[in-house]
Amino acid sequence: MGFRLGTKQLFKISDRLRFGIGFFFGSYNYTDSSAIKDTTVEVEVYDDNDGNTNDPDDYVSTTWSSETWMTRVTGSGTTLTFPVGVEFNVTQPFVFRLGAVHEVNKYDYTTVENLIQFEPERTHNVYGDGSEDWTIDDPGQEPVGTEENYKVNEPSTDYYYGAGWQVTDNLQIDFMGFYDLTDMTDWSISATLEF
Repeated sequence: MGFRLGTKQLFKISDRLRFGIGFFFGSYNYTDSSAIKDTTVEVEVYDDNDGNTNDPDDYVSTTWSSETWMTRVTGSGTTLTFPVGVEFNVTQPFVFRLGAVHEVNKYDYTTVENLIQFEPERTHNVYGDGSEDWTIDDPGQEPVGTEENYKVNEPSTDYYYGAGWQVTDNLQIDFMGFYDLTDMTDWSISATLEF
């Protein structure tokens, strides 16, 4: 949950030059919970190969244990965004645009892990003669949960380039998204038709 507010201003410096600047502030809160159950099962089969299927020396031993951990992440963040741009009328009807967006992202997160279910290691032995037994290992002290808090301050700046072509008084074609001139995957084209 969050919000974003801001403003932008456009200035006409001359007939061939326009300048734009803006400021945006965003804030949000974040909460996420997940439970993970970790179950370990080991099966051991022993046969002494003496040909006797009812031999008490033969056995199948199954050992298992499990833990369930609840992880809860809560946090908040703010984003300050400063876009600036310049548009040049290179020659009528072509324009060239340069822009930059500087962002400062601040995050403050807390991650809490708690053990919500714990089963100590148990072993079930079934012997060749049909007898069986159970053992439960001394679990000792249950694992203890953790709490971690971390803060991040990440500034970044992206640069953008664009071009426009005023085909007629009613139609303008814009080429956008080529902030990386060697990668065409984000390039886009826009057509604006005015009546």
